[in-house]
Amino acid sequence: MKPKAIAQATKPPDFKAQITALIPLARTDEKAAAQFWQILEANGTAEKFVRTEGPAEKAERSLLGAYGRTDVLGKQMDARRLAILRCDLAGPNPTPLEVLLVERIALCWYHVHLCETAVAQNAGIMSLAQAAYQDKRLNSAHKRYLSAIKALAQVRKLQLPSVQVNIGEKQVNIGEKQVNIAQVNGSPGGHPIGAGT
Repeated sequence: MKPKAIAQATKPPDFKAQITALIPLARTDEKAAAQFWQILEANGTAEKFVRTEGPAEKAERSLLGAYGRTDVLGKQMDARRLAILRCDLAGPNPTPLEVLLVERIALCWYHVHLCETAVAQNAGIMSLAQAAYQDKRLNSAHKRYLSAIKALAQVRKLQLPSVQVNIGEKQVNIGEKQVNIAQVNGSPGGHPIGAGT
């Protein structure tokens, strides 16, 4: 019986329980916040925690909770839908910049649809001023969405490798903008891509 009591006395405190208890205190107390980070760093999970609790996740939670949504299952479905969208857009090996842009696209996509829903659900009861405001809000959300998509497309376009294929005296350069066939070795006017096109 004594060995069991000794084992219980020397058992290390439960990591998850410590963190869970500290979170509410750490939001308002600097000492509790410092203790919180010490525990995470000692456990090797500080970076993981930061990556899973960033501003994008807070914005997503806010959007999911916005617009009077009380349907718990509906919120969970939307959260899963956003996670799937991020995975689909990111692909297998995204760069850190792609991850940031994918997060932005997912949030903007969701916000556009929330704005569309608000317009559709209130179409018959809005005043002209309210309708104009909702339309402006929707257009603004849509512009941000398209801007994020464009930024991701540009980043990915810049990452594409250039390819050069030599076939006899002909050279085919496939670069960022166009494909040219140029004479090499003595043809007047012949030039590879980027050398005068």
